[in-house]
Amino acid sequence: MRKIVSLSIWLLVTLGTAGTAVAETKIMLIHSYHQEMKWVEDLTTGVKQELGEDYQLYIHHMDTKRLPKGMFKYSAVRAFSAFQEQKPDLVIICDDNGFGLLGQRIAETTPVVFCGINSDIRRDYPWVINSNNITGVVERPMIKRSIVEFARATSIKLHRVLILLGDSLTADAIYQYDLGAKSHFRIAKNIRADVVRVSSADAWKEQIKLSKKQGYDLILIAGYAAMHEANGEYVSFDELSRWVAANSPVITITSHEQAIGKGRVMAGMVVSGILMGQDSANLAKQLLALPKGSHQIPIHFQSQGKMILSRHELRNWGLKIDNITSRSLILLP
Repeated sequence: MRKIVSLSIWLLVTLGTAGTAVAETKIMLIHSYHQEMKWVEDLTTGVKQELGEDYQLYIHHMDTKRLPKGMFKYSAVRAFSAFQEQKPDLVIICDDNGFGLLGQRIAETTPVVFCGINSDIRRDYPWVINSNNITGVVERPMIKRSIVEFARATSIKLHRVLILLGDSLTADAIYQYDLGAKSHFRIAKNIRADVVRVSSADAWKEQIKLSKKQGYDLILIAGYAAMHEANGEYVSFDELSRWVAANSPVITITSHEQAIGKGRVMAGMVVSGILMGQDSANLAKQLLALPKGSHQIPIHFQSQGKMILSRHELRNWGLKIDNITSRSLILLP
């Protein structure tokens, strides 16, 4: 495994201006993943924008995309030790890995806001339902909508689509809840979709290489940010995205914003990490303001997305933009 610089990265953001007292309310932001992911960066930006100068913000990264699953519990122990040391007034936990490992335990003593959760709350986190101490934002990846909107934008004719997923907790949630745990279904009258899940980067690449021979017109890749080689070595998200641009025999799109761009994946309908962070911080402020014994703040569902396309990759495949207005479309170089 490539050397990981650190298991956790601490940032202490002291808010306030010269001559004023430091804000007394402490919020801890626990990221399941690592700092270099754009999703993580955008979530942090959104949280900071919404909190402003009225809070002290402590940030911890669990790094569970790069770490093997066998080290998740160790990462959770380190995160919980940091929580105990900082003694925050509220904790925001981002994504399923962190929330599943830490949410219930932290919520025993401290208000919790979750965000970026792909799982079904009632099924996977039933202890949340009757708690007045927890609220958050559920993320719904727009897998089917990405395919439909891409076809509409480019007027491409699709017949068979491959949805390629990894075996991470995020990928599992997408399969279970966004795709209904179905391996075969129709997205539209004339578009048939097959879902394939793989457990290693080698198998993932092989599936993409075979896609054209298997009769697919398009591939949608999702849930592959935690991919490892068969020997356990982590393969970076960016490396895999660039491999797709250089090697995929068919058009490939994604649900991950960080993967889209020149020399990477062509397009995708994505959820805004900045909006997710803003919504989560807003819920945190509401939860902190509630009197004890108040009713639970309703859980939010974020499904508002944006279609992003790379001009360079569109040109490589001879595609043009046709049927999407400029307000609902973001074009990258």
